[in-house]
Order: sequence, then C-alpha cells, then structure tokens
Amino acid sequence: MKSFQESEAMAGEEAAPENLLQQKLSRFSLNDLAERQRRLDLAVEEAQIKPPGAFPLDILPRLISSDEWEVISRGVIQRMKAFNLFISDVYSRQTILKNRAIPHNIVLEDPSFLREAVGMPILQEYPVTYAAFDLLKDEEGRWQVLENHMALPHGVSHVMMNRRLLRQVFPEIFEETDVMPVAAFSTIMLETLRSLSKEQDPFVVLLRDPQDDDALTLPGFLSRRMGIPTVSPSDLLVRESHLYLKTVAGLQKVDVIYRRIRSTWIDPVAFGSTQFGGIAGLMSCIRRGSVVVANALGTGVGDNKGLLRYSDTIIRYYLHADPILSTVPTYNCHDVDQLEHSLRMKDKVNFHPIQTLPSIQSYFDYTLSLRAPETAEELLESHSQFVVAQKKGLETKTPSFHQGEVVERPFRLRVFVLMGEHPFVLPGGLALQAFDSTGQNFSSPKDTWVIAKPGTRVPRNLTNPRPPRQLHKSISSKTGEALYWMGRYAERAENTGRMLHVLGGANWEEMQPSSQSMHWPLWRAVAAATGQKQFAALEKPPVTPHLLAEALTIDPSSPASILSCLHSIHRNTEVIREYIVLEVWEVISQCHSRVNKMAVKRPTNRSQIQEICHMVVESTALLHGTFDRTMPRDEGWDFFKIGSLIERGFCTMSILHHVLSHAIETVADPSEENPDLTALLRLLGSLDAYRRDFQSRAYIDRVAQLLWQSRETPSSVSFCCEGLIQHVRSLIQNGGASAAQVLSEKMENTQKLLADIKCSTLFPRILMDTDAPSEIKQDEGRLLQKRLLRTHSSLMEEWDALHAGIEDVFFHHQSRDALSLAQPQLLFSTKS
Repeated sequence: MKSFQESEAMAGEEAAPENLLQQKLSRFSLNDLAERQRRLDLAVEEAQIKPPGAFPLDILPRLISSDEWEVISRGVIQRMKAFNLFISDVYSRQTILKNRAIPHNIVLEDPSFLREAVGMPILQEYPVTYAAFDLLKDEEGRWQVLENHMALPHGVSHVMMNRRLLRQVFPEIFEETDVMPVAAFSTIMLETLRSLSKEQDPFVVLLRDPQDDDALTLPGFLSRRMGIPTVSPSDLLVRESHLYLKTVAGLQKVDVIYRRIRSTWIDPVAFGSTQFGGIAGLMSCIRRGSVVVANALGTGVGDNKGLLRYSDTIIRYYLHADPILSTVPTYNCHDVDQLEHSLRMKDKVNFHPIQTLPSIQSYFDYTLSLRAPETAEELLESHSQFVVAQKKGLETKTPSFHQGEVVERPFRLRVFVLMGEHPFVLPGGLALQAFDSTGQNFSSPKDTWVIAKPGTRVPRNLTNPRPPRQLHKSISSKTGEALYWMGRYAERAENTGRMLHVLGGANWEEMQPSSQSMHWPLWRAVAAATGQKQFAALEKPPVTPHLLAEALTIDPSSPASILSCLHSIHRNTEVIREYIVLEVWEVISQCHSRVNKMAVKRPTNRSQIQEICHMVVESTALLHGTFDRTMPRDEGWDFFKIGSLIERGFCTMSILHHVLSHAIETVADPSEENPDLTALLRLLGSLDAYRRDFQSRAYIDRVAQLLWQSRETPSSVSFCCEGLIQHVRSLIQNGGASAAQVLSEKMENTQKLLADIKCSTLFPRILMDTDAPSEIKQDEGRLLQKRLLRTHSSLMEEWDALHAGIEDVFFHHQSRDALSLAQPQLLFSTKS
C-alpha cells in the first residue's frame, strides 16, 4: 500500500497546505486511517446524506491557502456580477445580442431561455442570488471555470454536513489548525433572502421538487438551518395576486421563495406544464411584486455551457474588466469550424450537453459523455446546437484515501456564492473526485479547508437584518399532517408490539386447552382491532397463533403491522426532514432499518417475533422521549401528541369492546371459558393502575370503568380525551384556526359522554352471580350486549368525528368556520 508521505511527494505543487496536512496525519498509520474512514462511512450512512451505492466521503480533506482562496473568491464574485447583468439584459433590452457581442442563437435557442419571462420586471437587483461554479486547477496551477450553476445550484448542504461529520469522527486533524468555518453560510443565506423583500418581516419558504430524492441536495437540512419551512407546490396557492402557504392556522402570506424546482414546472398557467401541478398564478404574483423568487425564473440560461466560450466577453462587456479566472477551453458544436476542430481532437475533448435537461440528456450516458459513435454522429448532425466539447486532461490530482491506501485522483472544486449588498463566498466548497477510468464522473466528495490568516473572521451577518415583528408563523398543513400521522403510526406500532409481546410471552403450544380458550378472545380482539378479519372470525383457538403474530409484525400488506407502521413513520418523517431534529430522525431511521432487515429473514420463529416486539416498544418509547426532549413546544409537538392520543383511544375502545362482548357471551354458558381480564389489563398497560384503584381481582364492570373513565390511566379513553382537549386548546392559543374552538367543544362533549356512563348499571351483578338461573343470565346478557354495542358505537362515532374534524380544520381547510381572519398575515380559506 502506498503511504501518505509517498503520495505527498507526487503532489509537490501544493507544498504549503498539503505539508500541513501531512504533519497532522504522519502519526496515523494506514490502519488508523482505515478505521477512521469506516467510522466516517457509518456516520454518513446513519445521517443518510448520500444515495445508496454512492462513493463515501473521503477522510482526507483538501487544503487551500488563504492567498489562493482570495483569488478564487474575487474571481467567482466577478463572474457572478457579470452574469447577473447578462441575465437581466437578455430578459429586458437584450443589448448584448443587439450589439452582436455574442451569437444570439446561443441564448434564444437555449431550452432554458423563457420567452414568457421576457419583459418581466426584475424584482431584485440580482436575479441570481445564490450560485455555484465548478473549478479545475490545470497543470500550471491556475484555476479555471468548468461550469456555471445558476438555476438550481446544489451541494452546499453536503459541505456543511461533511464538515460536521469529519469533525465528529476525526477531531484530531482539526487541532491547532485555523480552518475557516462554513456553518455561518445558512444564516447569511437567510438574511440575503430576506433582504430581497420589501416587507418588514418577510416570510421565506424553500420550494422543492416533491419527487427529488437526491440526497446530495439535502434541502431539508439547509431549510432547517435557516429555520424556514420546506414546501411543495401543492402546499401553496394564489389568492388575489398574493401567494399563501397552507398552514394549520389557515393561509399565511409568502414573501420570498427559495426555489429548488425547475422554472417551467412552477406555474402551469404560464408554462403549460402539469408537472406536480405547479402553483397556478405565481407568475402574476411575481409580475406584481407581491412575491420574490430566488433564483429568478429563467436564470437557467446562465448555466448554458455554450456561453462558457464567451465568458470573458460577457465579463468585459458588462464590467469593463479582464476576467480574474479563465475558462476551460470550450467549443460550440453548432459552429461548423468549432465542430470540425472538436472532431479532429475527439480523443482530447469530452462532449457534453449544453444543459442538464431530460430532453437533451437522453443522448448522453451517466458520465454526460456521448453514448456511442453512431449516436454522436446522429446528435451532432441533427442537434449540434445542444452539444459542446471541452478539453480534457486539465485536472490536477489530490491525495485520496481509497480501499486502505492513499491514491491520487483528479478533482474539481465547487464554490458557492451569495450575491447581495455584500457578496459572500463560502470558505471551502465541495471537492468532487473522479472515481472511474474515464476521469469524468466526479461523485466522490471531499471536505475542503481554507486555511485562515491570523485574525481572519468570517462575518456571521452581512445584510443589516430588519428586526422582525415577532408575528407567529404557523407550521404548514403538510407538516402538521405528517406529524399527526407520525404520532398515530408510532402509537399503533407500540400498541401492536406491546400486545404481541404480552400474548406471545406465554408458550401457546404448552398451554392447557382451557388456558388457550381464555387467551384466544384476547388474540381475536387484537386481530379485530388491527384489521386481521380472517383471524378475528375464528371462534375456536387454532393450533398456533404464529401466523397472526407474523402478520402483525412483518407483513407489509397489513396496515397495523409493525413493519407497515415503521414504513409510514419513515415516509412521513422524510416529508418534513427540515422540521425534525437529527436525533429524532436517527431513532426512526435505526428502528426502521433493523426491523426491515429482520423482515427479510422470513419465516420468523416465536423468539424473533418477541425480539421485534421488544425492540419496537423500546424504540417508540425512545422516540417519544427524544421528541419531548428536543422538539419545540409548538403546533408540531401538539399534532404529534394529538395523533398519538387519537390512535390510543381507538385501540382501547376496540380491544375493550371485543373482549367485553365475549365476556358477556360466556357468562351464561358454563362450557365457555371467560376471557382473562387480567391479561386484557396487561395488554393495555393498565394492570398496575387497576390494582391501585380497586385492589381486587379483575371484574368486568371495574375494568370497563377504568379503561373508559379514569383520567389518570394513560390507556383510558377519558385520559386520551383530556389530553386532546389540552393540545387543541394549545393550538388555539398559538393562533390556530378559529374552527378549532368547535373541536374543543366536541371533545368536551365526548368527555361528558364518557363521564355519564354508569358501569354498575351497564354490568349488573346478577351476571356474576353463580346461583342466578341461566335463563335470567341469558336475558340480561342479550340486553347488556345491546347496551354495550350502543355505548361503543356512540364513542367510536365521536372519536371518528374528532379525527375528521382535525383533518378538516387544520389540514384540508374545508370548514366554513375557518374563513374568518385572525391575524394581519393570516387568511383562512377553504381548500381549492
């Protein structure tokens, strides 16, 4: 294996920074580095910041000196200023085209050039607020620009996460090194976005593509760092030329959009696209100035690789200055002379699409090189305007730790820029290394350090923020609904796991038939409550309940199985990653992963099912504890708790009804065994509470009283109802919809209905009297069955109405009571 020192001797041009890294790593053996790399890979996997199968984050950082970084910073700021002026020009006066400074077809034939945006007033000084540039360092040590990223630049979240993870697993290499920090970028970016609006306290959202699963973009991570919601087009709507976010309190006006979605997908009225539905009427809001989009629509024209050949011309045209950073030699294949030159040098150039659009990328393979010679000839003949050729072999190499040794790899550096009153360049960037033989697929990331000069500080605020008015900003309806269902599915998984753990604790095969008959009603009740109708219909105990237990643990088609619940929790959590803190995500992700792996090993035995149940009970308890410890006490916390309480109430009522019904049926039939009511209490986690309250064996009326009416027993319906009242009142106090008051009143009515149940009357003692004639018991049993069914139906109807009301008022906005105004920035309306 090659040592780190041997590798450094091959990279002499980076003497000062790399020698510093060599000094730090010289005391570590290759085995030590391999162990650190393993820990780093594990941390990346747990954080889920890369797609499956992607190459790991490199343990060896890339170092850049402060003098070298100063040149890079000035160069990318200069380029961003020039291209901002260029984009503003081509969508307004188009002087650069009229003066023939660059070929007009490069702009006008670009699929990213939006004719619908021509003449639209520029609502901010800089159409491109946030951009990235890919740089290469040639063999002579000069940095050159390879690509512009001005429409949807991505990767900055990965930079911040890379730094965080590397510092966690390898803190020694940070010791005694003054590395410029990257954590302030999110704060500066938020202030930059806020400065785009004329509002005193602008409301900013991150608009993402709902089908974008690219973990490298990490939109949730960045929005969480900025404290803004991540939304999809379906979460927004236009009313009277203003844009609103659907929140749990109604509609909240949006002032600034940080866009992570293609321009042509954003408004189906303006662009005719049906992708994700879009936001009908958004272009009207932009034209009127009621909302600002960053980056502005149509800025993708700046990403056109055909413009790279004319970058120097653009800089000189608008800034009257020579470029600080040169551009990688690029040839436009639409030009006959340049095409012939590229074909003569085809072994020394790479062919690339001018834009990363699906219609163009279909001609290219995963490396963004032409697929095959015949495809290349066809494309260059029919669509040469969509192809450029760039000179290859310019990249210098950097040490990389791969498969236990230090190797040299070509790399490129992605630099991130914020353009505002005070331009800011993220000190560092995303170094991407090539990992295949072509040297073109740059997907292996590396942290990049900028070594600070003594006394250098990164400003944490550059834009003179306006003091906010401290108006309450509610969470989006999507976030509230996801948290509500997270709470429900977590409670459902915990209920299923706990009940199966209790029922499966005894060895069914070793039970006497009488014991099986006492326990089977409990199994049937669990089956009925969890939708397992085929098992609930079995009146006689089966040879073994293992198939039912397996269906309730690892059957993905069963909505109440542990595996299905964990799938649902995971999906809902992914929707709101920007809201969920990392500790909560880790608990959910780890439990989901462990059960998934165990489910693959079907069929399972009894001990494996018990292990899954025990693990899920522990994990859901950890989830609730972590959620309570780390999440703010806002509407999101209330909805998580509301979902949990709603689900618990449903479970208790359903289990209690099925067991009590069977108990009544068997009272007058001496051949039938009564269900074990003590085991019922254990199923619902209420045995100790029963013993404290009644200090007796389990009687049917007392069990019903405890599980219906006790306000101190967590599994009782009354306890759940009391908790729901408290959380809905909290939502009202936090600015919730006025219709929530109706919900609060309905819950109070439900609580009154529970309190009015007379268990001593409902379950007369004559049923328990062994000397009573069987005819009287049968008559009383039939009457009691009707009363029990009526009571259960009333409670279930009330509970269903509570669930429907919560969805109606907070998530779907269909209640007429939600049409009133509550706050200056909140407008309540029905669902479109």
